[in-house]
Amino acid sequence: MPAADSIPRTAPHSIAWSTNFFTVLNENLATVGQIDADIDSVSDVSGEFAGANTDQLAKVVAAAEDAVQTKKMRRTVYYPGLRALVRCIKDECLTAHAAGRGRRGILTA
Repeated sequence: MPAADSIPRTAPHSIAWSTNFFTVLNENLATVGQIDADIDSVSDVSGEFAGANTDQLAKVVAAAEDAVQTKKMRRTVYYPGLRALVRCIKDECLTAHAAGRGRRGILTA
């Protein structure tokens, strides 16, 4: 559904649009019948919104980096144990096959 006005919906696009809007508006205040006091409060909130967006993005990146580090740390514990288990099963299958006690399984070489 299209926006009811010309302000873009996504934060990055609305921030860029707002920056341009206030730049042009400030250059043409008299032309549009406005004074600084008329736009200051909205302009200030625009800056606060942009700052909040930057803060959110930084936190998302930090959380992602933390998650990657946690995954890498867990992998260092998980993979050796998994490899040992696979080797144990593979060796047991090979031993059983060599002794004639079992079928050749998919883990055998």
